[in-house]
Amino acid sequence: MVSISTGDRATATPRPYLRAVDRRRQLLEAASVVVDREGLHALTISRLAVEAGVTRQLVYQHFADLDDLVRSLLRQRTRGFREAMSQALRRGVAGEDLLARVVEVGLAAPANDRRLMRYVFTGLADDQPSLARLVRTLRRQITDRWLTVIHGTTDVTPSERAHTWVVIVTMFTLWSLEDAGEVAPADALEVMRAAVGALGRSASGPAAAR
Repeated sequence: MVSISTGDRATATPRPYLRAVDRRRQLLEAASVVVDREGLHALTISRLAVEAGVTRQLVYQHFADLDDLVRSLLRQRTRGFREAMSQALRRGVAGEDLLARVVEVGLAAPANDRRLMRYVFTGLADDQPSLARLVRTLRRQITDRWLTVIHGTTDVTPSERAHTWVVIVTMFTLWSLEDAGEVAPADALEVMRAAVGALGRSASGPAAAR
């Protein structure tokens, strides 16, 4: 992990004035640079300030803490997934077809975005225990989204919730295999369609009758 002094670092040339929305965008872009180059574990408020050439105080004007920064970065980097789901819902696509579309978007997404999501859900809590609560919250949110599409409700059994999360992790694993050249995109999509289809068929179980 990169060790960075917590002190603010003055810049030789003052940063130009930016509107709040533009400054926030600039900070998130700088955060993405750090994450793509060094990994999410290297991202801290101090590290971001150095990368962006601003003070820590300015960063804190836009992000309350590291949790807020990571959450905002993930929201930006997963916009494509969320927009794909929203567009499909507006077109009346539902259930298995909707999630298959989301999977297609994921398989076509930039490798850096896929690596970031995979790390957040499979490694971040171990590397940074202070963010474990954030990871649990994000895991529940993404699982609830899939459950709502497949079952029409988040009121399901623990087994069904676990099954859904296993399918989501399967998607992350297939991303790794595709990035390593060990599985072709078409084959990865076929595996995910089968997994999502199994989730859809399980919707006819007891939870669906509630």
